[in-house]
Amino acid sequence: AVEKVTLAAQELLDSLVTNAPPRNRETEAVKARARSAKRFGAAPVAMMAGHQVALSRGYHGRLQTAVQAFENDVLSNLLGYHEMTAVLDKVAAGELLARRQDMAANQLLSHALEQLLSRSKRQRDTEAATINMQLTSWRDGRAANQAFVAGTGDALRTWRQP
Repeated sequence: AVEKVTLAAQELLDSLVTNAPPRNRETEAVKARARSAKRFGAAPVAMMAGHQVALSRGYHGRLQTAVQAFENDVLSNLLGYHEMTAVLDKVAAGELLARRQDMAANQLLSHALEQLLSRSKRQRDTEAATINMQLTSWRDGRAANQAFVAGTGDALRTWRQP
């Protein structure tokens, strides 16, 4: 009996034929990304936030190098490093570094806020869809249940053992 079932199953599997053209992986990937962007919409925001984190991490090394160079200039024994113009240049450069650091932090916070807002919108949309489904089931539930019961009764009445 097992062999007969195996043969029947194999015959059914072999008889499966599709008329659809073969799929292209790249085309399907583009379609999947489009569906994901339509559904979630926050992927670009998340990618920007991740990019901003990476930039901030990469910027940290350059910032440390610049601060170390300023410290070396301040501790230098050469007179040219301690003239008024050189000191003012160092103060201006220090302020520039501080403003760039603030700008990077603000951009990172902005991207994080956008991500949170996008996530909140997705949650609200999901909750609204759930409420709509519940309201629809309350509105149409009685008629659907009666149709189901009538259909089940009809199916049981007309059923014959093979």
